[in-house]
Amino acid sequence: MATALKDEVLQPADILIIWASYGQGHRRAAEALEAAFHHLRPDLSVQLADYNLISNAKFHQVVTKAYLQTVQTMPAVYDYYYRLLARMNDRSLVYQSINHIGLKHMERAIQAVAPRVVISVFPTSSGTVGELKRYGLITAPLVTVITDNVVHSQWLHSYTDLYLVGSEQVRWGLLAMGVAPERVKATGIPIDPRFSRLPDRRKARAALGLSQEAPVVLVLGGAARKGSGVDAVASALLQVGQPLQALLVAGDGTAVEEVGGLLQREAGGLPAGWRILPHLDDPCTAMAAADLLVSKAGGLTVSEALASGLPMVLFGFLPGQEEANVRYVEQAGAGIAVSDVWSLRAVLARLLGSPGVREEMARRARRAGRPDSAFQAAGAVIEAFFTEPRRLPVRVGERREARESALAPAVAGAVQRRLPLVRFFRRSGDTQTEFRLLPGGRHLRWLGILLARQHARRRWIRSGLRGRPRRQGCKETERP
Repeated sequence: MATALKDEVLQPADILIIWASYGQGHRRAAEALEAAFHHLRPDLSVQLADYNLISNAKFHQVVTKAYLQTVQTMPAVYDYYYRLLARMNDRSLVYQSINHIGLKHMERAIQAVAPRVVISVFPTSSGTVGELKRYGLITAPLVTVITDNVVHSQWLHSYTDLYLVGSEQVRWGLLAMGVAPERVKATGIPIDPRFSRLPDRRKARAALGLSQEAPVVLVLGGAARKGSGVDAVASALLQVGQPLQALLVAGDGTAVEEVGGLLQREAGGLPAGWRILPHLDDPCTAMAAADLLVSKAGGLTVSEALASGLPMVLFGFLPGQEEANVRYVEQAGAGIAVSDVWSLRAVLARLLGSPGVREEMARRARRAGRPDSAFQAAGAVIEAFFTEPRRLPVRVGERREARESALAPAVAGAVQRRLPLVRFFRRSGDTQTEFRLLPGGRHLRWLGILLARQHARRRWIRSGLRGRPRRQGCKETERP
């Protein structure tokens, strides 16, 4: 299992995976990647590190507390802040300020590990490592793993070498924002590799001591939920009026006591087949045993449920990234989102009384799930940075096509940023183009050639040189 590590205990490794202790989702993604690397390439050493500890521990303790209080008491403020950041890029003053927090600590940590690749599963750590690459303080490739089904500028940085995303929708969103296609891979959000070999439902229920008859409802709480957590879901389940079993994962000890007190008041004690747990020791077995999941819409939780073929009722989710996860689940037909307790009761009663509806939702969840996402993500990193590229001979007739294809990323990046685009020069009556930029998309393949020709013609007419002999090797620079 991963442990939070400080600078003085970091060990040299081939791969450094940086996560952050805001909830458990980022940590679970990092641990899933670590397990996949050990399975695919046992010769590669992997080191996990908590961004909050290696950058500025005391500062991030304050930030974590402020974050939890904001999303619990003022979710509208958090939603406004989240949407405001979506309109900025990594060169904005706000992102520059955020990404420079703990910059020296991060540099010292990376130098201690000396990794061949740095993988970040948290947006702020991706920005901090990207700034170190911008200043030339580190040279290791940066891989950003986006752990939500969302396209947001907080995950993007100009010096990120590879993005691993959860779905094709997110991939196309990054391409629309100007990221080059070769820098984005849709591998799925990394989840525990054990989800690729789940036990069948009967064995899972037997392992948990549950009945094979009544349906099982798995209820997951969260650190950022307040007032609409496990206690509200437990109260709604008591009013369904159907036989069922429930696994209530409440969180810390205080939440367990609150849920137990509610069941004591409303049901006279813990109903038969119900359990209250502080946390799940084996989420794979629990999801394999369940018929229905009631939870907020965390990226890892949603991905694990889809991989398990588990229908979802999403309740008490947060604004921002969790709203994007809700849209993804609803578009896949694998879940239903509810916003209040009354709707929750009605949806639970309908789904628990309709096995056919649950089965159809489970089928759609399995179709959208990626049980081997950790292996896919680790394999993409290995292929990109730990495999020697094959060099094939290029025939003479293919050189022009290869040169024209290489124009597209530079042109797209220049058009997106409105930066100096090309350097033109004429040689033997043929217009050629040399690009200074690399980012962009391959969908603008012919734009570079068109711009080159039009620019050369306009310059030729304006200079009054039309019809005169052309000089060899004349160079000019132009902005778009």
